[in-house]
Amino acid sequence: MKLIMEGWRTYQSTDFDFLCESYRRRIITEERLIQLWERNAELEYQDLLEENIMDVLAVGWEKGKQLAGKAKATYDAALAKVGEWYIKLLNQARALLQTAKQGLGKIVTVLEGVYQKINAFCDKHPLLCKVVKLLLMMIAVAAAMALFSSEAAAAVDTSGMGGADGAVLSDDGLSAIKAFLQMGTEDASPEVQQRAVDALRWVESAHSSEQLVDLANSTESGAELVRRSYSAIREMGAEADAGWFQSLVNIGEDVVVRSNSYVETINNQGDVTVRSIEWSSLAVR
Repeated sequence: MKLIMEGWRTYQSTDFDFLCESYRRRIITEERLIQLWERNAELEYQDLLEENIMDVLAVGWEKGKQLAGKAKATYDAALAKVGEWYIKLLNQARALLQTAKQGLGKIVTVLEGVYQKINAFCDKHPLLCKVVKLLLMMIAVAAAMALFSSEAAAAVDTSGMGGADGAVLSDDGLSAIKAFLQMGTEDASPEVQQRAVDALRWVESAHSSEQLVDLANSTESGAELVRRSYSAIREMGAEADAGWFQSLVNIGEDVVVRSNSYVETINNQGDVTVRSIEWSSLAVR
């Protein structure tokens, strides 16, 4: 039975380099590439469980250092195997970030799953856990920022704002800016709310334009507020968890422009003046 299961597992698992080559040759889609990568990672983790690697590490770092002979060798081998698996997975995720165009959000989700798995032994191995979590977060943030500034077909050049050469604002990046503008001006004065709407209309127009717009140097009305939003989102992303950016994107997809008005009556010693004030604001539908 063991040999049968090992054979089945080998059949299911696919070499990562082979997957990438298949994608480059258009034998498999990007979606399938990431699906198979996720499946391989899960199968390899199950292998660690079935080999009792996690049980060996359960003694903890301090007690593990005190072991001797065969027990010590077994413990060191288990620790090395887990470390190698995580590092390999992180390197693969980094490679996928350089390859994928539409599936970056899924890569972040897979990394979040890995992040949860290592919590099982964080109390016993705080140092290893800390290092792996740090690397995971760095890659997850990189994935989120790649979603924000991608090479997708669009017209807002973000390379001058800290993005990679040739990077442009992605659809998800536009949604994130919409959410940021809405949340930042929700309780502001009518003048500020109107400026946010003007900024959104500018960036939406630029995003759909056939002409490339340089965000860093644009002098168009609304560009400065968009620049501030873009920079703030990048700075916040460096401190946030892996799912933060996607949450912002989800909010932005539901942001709409609303029309507002009120009538103001001014009585100056019997001289009554009535004026109607109208403005637009951003709201989540």
